[in-house]
Amino acid sequence: MSSKPVQTVKMNDRDQVIRYLTDDNNQVTLGAKLQEKLLRWSTARNIYFRIKSRRKTITALTKEFGISEATAYSDFKDMMYVFGEAPGVKDRNLHREMMMEQLRETRRIALAKRDVRGLNANDGLMMKLLGLDRDQAEQLDPSSFRFHQNIILFTPEQMGVNPAKPEEIEKKVMDLIHSMAEDVETDE
Repeated sequence: MSSKPVQTVKMNDRDQVIRYLTDDNNQVTLGAKLQEKLLRWSTARNIYFRIKSRRKTITALTKEFGISEATAYSDFKDMMYVFGEAPGVKDRNLHREMMMEQLRETRRIALAKRDVRGLNANDGLMMKLLGLDRDQAEQLDPSSFRFHQNIILFTPEQMGVNPAKPEEIEKKVMDLIHSMAEDVETDE
């Protein structure tokens, strides 16, 4: 076996930011460029929660940071990936978070106006949104779990193994087919 080191795959900006945000030990740091991107993504998230319009969020980003529309659109997609859902998955959690932000704002207004009825109605909606009005057993729905599939490919050389020759692979496949055919014949 060869003692070649295993090559690691470079993480993209979104994955680095997610790693930074989920690091409980404060061991992950971001460079200045990624900190700037994270600021833009956080700003995009806050704007989107308030105005709920992708188009207006992108326009606001271009004005706020002096970036191109293409960069703002890219930042919006990255924001949705980092703070919302992964691509291809319904952004239910993002909408839930947006509703929570609206309810928090409504709660602040109700407190400022000393509106007890409004406050109670708001708290009831928050409880429903958070699922506090149901038993915990009712809340667990395996269909709502998100699973991410990560595929990491290594070449035989990276693993320190000599790759099989095409003739060897063909012979093994043919042997497997013959053994399967023999199994079918013996079953009959």
